[in-house]
Amino acid sequence: ARGKCIEILKTPTILAILLGVSWSALRLPTGGLLLEPLFGAMDMAAQSLVFLVAILLGLTIERNIPIRKYLWIIICCALLVLIAEPLMLYALQTSMGFDQFNRQLCYLLSSMPAAYTIIAYAVRYKTDVKLASTLVISTKILSIATIPSLMLLFSISPS
Repeated sequence: ARGKCIEILKTPTILAILLGVSWSALRLPTGGLLLEPLFGAMDMAAQSLVFLVAILLGLTIERNIPIRKYLWIIICCALLVLIAEPLMLYALQTSMGFDQFNRQLCYLLSSMPAAYTIIAYAVRYKTDVKLASTLVISTKILSIATIPSLMLLFSISPS
């Protein structure tokens, strides 16, 4: 288990996140003779990432998603990702006295469906790619109903 954790921490995605957060926390410069082209290249890569991940999703998704096979996993994932997580964060922020705008913003960010990168990780670590793509698609579809419904139910919508 420890070896697997270290392997995951060494992946380019995790290293990039750690490096980016550290760079920002230390308030290191992002401009200059060498840094401007580097950060410009990273911006271009970031812009193409959405397109590349969409291609990955298109290559991995099946026409006939085995809903019955994955039904309980889809339900559990949807309950946790689309309902429990955003409501727990919203309740925590309410109890801590956060203003309405910040609660709304965090609710929206935390209630987003499963990310496409899950599929990339499934491919990379040779796990169930079909399940990963099924969860991404199903949470995207279900979020069309859960996000606005919970916003109305708990008066999270803008005043």
